Amino acid sequence: GGYVERYVRCAAPLETHWNVHEPTGFAAWAVSKGRLAAARKAVEDASIPSSLLHGDAYADNVMLDGEDAMLVDWEDSAIGACAFDVATAAVGGCFDVIDDETCAVDVFPPVARPKLDVVAALLESYAAARGAFSAREAELFVPLMKANALACALYRFYQFHVAAPDSPEAGKRSYREIHAICLALEEERIAEGIAAVARKVVR
Repeated sequence: GGYVERYVRCAAPLETHWNVHEPTGFAAWAVSKGRLAAARKAVEDASIPSSLLHGDAYADNVMLDGEDAMLVDWEDSAIGACAFDVATAAVGGCFDVIDDETCAVDVFPPVARPKLDVVAALLESYAAARGAFSAREAELFVPLMKANALACALYRFYQFHVAAPDSPEAGKRSYREIHAICLALEEERIAEGIAAVARKVVR
């Protein structure tokens, strides 16, 4: 299957695999308005440089040793867009997310708040270390973030609602953190703010 299915660990096309009538409303949201197609298109765009990717560059896959840091857990590694790993890191570390754990399951989470100063610091460090960050990569940065956020939210939902439906409530609600980031990235003001930061880093 494509990138999203591989990330979710689901062999079937998600548009036909999901039960869109499940009670949270998340599955129906995820497969609507071309979100899956847009995610696949961003990840498969051949107009930007490619390289070996970690594929899941979240903070919980970073091991620190003094001032040194290394990525661990390479099961999602692949050849793909260079900027994808930094887009993933931005999804995982550049938002404040507040969720009401008492709200009903069919109430979507509040929109996450971006930390643009952290996005800027992350991209500046990345571009300096790599020695490059093209205008096209800046243009695709938000779409790549959207692709990873959607896939990660789908992964958490699939794991705790479909693959293991008897999971604890905390596991079942874990997708909501990333769904809140998905919702943020769909807000024009937030997406443009992040895109503007990315354009300033172009070199």
